[in-house]
Amino acid sequence: MISEITQLLIPNGSGAYRVLDLTNQLVAEDGLAYPSIDYIRQRGPFQHGDTITSLRLNPRTIQIALANSLRDLYQYGDMRQKMLIDTSPINMLAVDDTIVPYVYRKVLRTNKHIWKSDLITTAASAIVTSASGHFADWGLGPGQQFVILSGADIATYVIQSVTNENTLVLTTPLSATATGIQYQITTGVQIRDIQVMIEVGPKLSGDGLSFSHSYREVLRLTAPDPVWFNPNEQSITWSIDVTGNLIFYELPDWPDRLEFPIWFSGDFLISDVTLSYVGTWPSRPQIVLTGPFDSFILENQSTSDRLVLNYTAANGEIVTIDLYGLEAHNQFGVDLTNYLYNSGTVDSDLVTFKLAPHPQVANGLNVMHMELLGAIAGVTTVNMSWKTRYIGV
Repeated sequence: MISEITQLLIPNGSGAYRVLDLTNQLVAEDGLAYPSIDYIRQRGPFQHGDTITSLRLNPRTIQIALANSLRDLYQYGDMRQKMLIDTSPINMLAVDDTIVPYVYRKVLRTNKHIWKSDLITTAASAIVTSASGHFADWGLGPGQQFVILSGADIATYVIQSVTNENTLVLTTPLSATATGIQYQITTGVQIRDIQVMIEVGPKLSGDGLSFSHSYREVLRLTAPDPVWFNPNEQSITWSIDVTGNLIFYELPDWPDRLEFPIWFSGDFLISDVTLSYVGTWPSRPQIVLTGPFDSFILENQSTSDRLVLNYTAANGEIVTIDLYGLEAHNQFGVDLTNYLYNSGTVDSDLVTFKLAPHPQVANGLNVMHMELLGAIAGVTTVNMSWKTRYIGV
């Protein structure tokens, strides 16, 4: 069995991709680990040397060599034509001429058996949590088996979805509320993606290899954002339930939620949640709020960064805080960024807000403090989503 699969995802101009499997023709590749680094330097008028104030990653270059033996010259001709189509720059141009990058993908098969003993279950719920779980990083997904080894719900279950590293949803609700339950999983495939553009395509130089029905080509890919990521998105959702003004959200300490400093009523929600982040490079989440609400605060207490949105949203209004675009807007395209910087004594850390990995925060445990005022039970929600990012593979 092949333990690693290499693919090139080719854009079609409309947001979808087709998959080109390179596994059987890839003979060499370079540039998968660390990209080059620039250090931000400053120097005083009488200073010897420099003071390093920060660093920036440079765009990454990945070079791959492809080779294959073909049946005859007709197959060789077909291969040449297909390679020209697959690597054409036109693939990256949408109909409005905006750039849609390729995706270079590594699929890693691990197939390891893992046992843990800190599962938390809730009666009549299919949601289970584990403080030491790395469900997304382990490559778990819909259809895979999840085995509970102790307690009242001993059985083999099927995973419906993975919410985040610590939370997943089974296809069958469980019968008991319990802690310290033993479970076992088998790791699936770990996917690592990076967005790239074709910098140097095939030369098809006619060097005589065609007469032996073989070819060898070198492609150079450039990644403006040099960081790899797991394409499977993770999330957490806060809301107020209509029936009892209870708070439902996914976190590692599910049955202990009332021991946290949490307050709830029909119009406000205050919560502290610890999120496990297992990447090796920070991730900048996206926050989507559904109104009505009067104000919103989200603070990563592990990094001391906070977002403060001093804005009154109407019933059903959807507000998105985009930490990559460094802006806030509603579903009608109205720019609300100014409300992140008009919040009384505290402005938002829009540029630096992130989920931080170890060792920036110990063990990648990010403590998130959230406050939402002016909410309506059953209507107002807050969703934060992110992708785990990696410095190299």
